[in-house]
Order: sequence, then structure tokens, then C-alpha cells
Amino acid sequence: METRCRLLRVLSGLPELETDIRFYGTDGQLLRRLDAGDRPTKTAVEYDGRHHVERQEQWEADLGRRETFENDQWRIVTLVSKDVYATPGLTVQRLAHIFRQRGLGVGQLSDEWRRHFPERPSGKDTGARSA
Repeated sequence: METRCRLLRVLSGLPELETDIRFYGTDGQLLRRLDAGDRPTKTAVEYDGRHHVERQEQWEADLGRRETFENDQWRIVTLVSKDVYATPGLTVQRLAHIFRQRGLGVGQLSDEWRRHFPERPSGKDTGARSA
């Protein structure tokens, strides 16, 4: 799913992000990682599949990890299935808004993503998530 999130960002004209960002301790051990992000502006995009909330251990680990990033001034944007499959247009706008707030250069957005990510009503509230 991280690949589909990346395709949506790239096809919409949003800035390219570094993928699979890894953070290591002084001993060389992997401490944590992010799906995608921009180190200079400390902005990240994470995709959380269903297993992130269905498994208690995973959910608790995610919360602790995100808190560690937030303490280091990172802004993590979390995407879920609905954001990519049901409301990709809102997701593009949401990401563009947050990227601009964080100082990432966002130019003219493209509608190229629409050929590959059609909007799909989910039958549930598909309102925009808060930025």
C-alpha cells in the first residue's frame, strides 16, 4: 500500500519524498523508520493498514513511536485505506496543505492521478480529515 500512496503523491505533482527512512542509534542499531518523508522539514507520510489497529501490540508500538517522532518536531500524516481508495482528491489536498505549512515546495498540482485513483463513495462519511 505504501507504493499506491507514493503513486498518488507523485502523479498529483506533490514533492517527491525519501522512502523507507531509517534512524539508527550510535551503536548502529535500527531505532525506528518511516514509510516516506522529508528530513529537512521533518514531515512524514505513513500508511496504516488494518493490522495497525486490529493488533493491540502493533497499535501500542505505533503510538509510542509516533510520540517519539513528535517529540523531535516531526509532523506525521497518517493515511488509511479510505484516503487512497475512496477519497484520493481530498488526500491530495490534505497533503498539499500540510506540505506547504511545513515549508515543502508544492507547485501546481496535476490531475494525472485521477486516471488511476477514481473517487469512490464508500457509503460512509467521506469528509476531509483534519490537517
